[in-house]
Amino acid sequence: MLEMDRQKYIKNLEQYERMSLRSIAKKTGHHIQTVKKYVEKEDWNAEYKVRKEQATKLSALHEVIDGWLREDMKRPRKYRRTASKIYRDLAADGEYSRQLTVCKQSVINYVRKRKKEISKQTYDTAMFAIHAMSEAQVDFGDILVKRSHGGEEVWHELVVSFPFSNAGFAQVCRYETKECLCEALIGIFKYIGGVPVRILFDNMSSAVVHIEEHGNRKMTEMFTRFTMHHRFKAEFCNPDSPHES
Repeated sequence: MLEMDRQKYIKNLEQYERMSLRSIAKKTGHHIQTVKKYVEKEDWNAEYKVRKEQATKLSALHEVIDGWLREDMKRPRKYRRTASKIYRDLAADGEYSRQLTVCKQSVINYVRKRKKEISKQTYDTAMFAIHAMSEAQVDFGDILVKRSHGGEEVWHELVVSFPFSNAGFAQVCRYETKECLCEALIGIFKYIGGVPVRILFDNMSSAVVHIEEHGNRKMTEMFTRFTMHHRFKAEFCNPDSPHES
């Protein structure tokens, strides 16, 4: 079986460049039956198995820490909590201190990592200057949800916008995982009754594993299969280019 990126390449040659099976076989060096298999493939989810994320001793407090960090992003820098302050606040709270079974350095390491990720999610946005009717943009945002028993909780909102018409559609998500991304997109596709031909994303970790040489993206396997199954072209903004056009 070919790697997912190779399958996608073969499919794109037929779908976007309208090449024949024989031409694709000649260009890629694969047997024509192999090319035919992936060109005609419809179900891109059959072979995927969800990997369970390994829990850590701090996992129970990830949601709390992430919520505090997102709240801090809305404050002036000098009023934001340091990693040490977050550890002290967790230790001082009766409810959270019982779940705090790791040392201070483990909390500091997690906070440093998440600060970078959340900061990137907050400030990295992208826009097209000229838009076709079939193009859309996707991004995650944060919303505050009020609990029935009091208090507030940070959830997430996936927004699919169509710059040509200024229309926008949103789905509320509990997390920003690849599973939530795909599920939210499916909900919006069903609601609008179709799938955009081209969708622009920022470099969200739920879709992109890493950025390779020359700006190519290594997408997560689930998201790659998702784009192939729903037949839309995923494009990504350049790093550190918040006003890309």
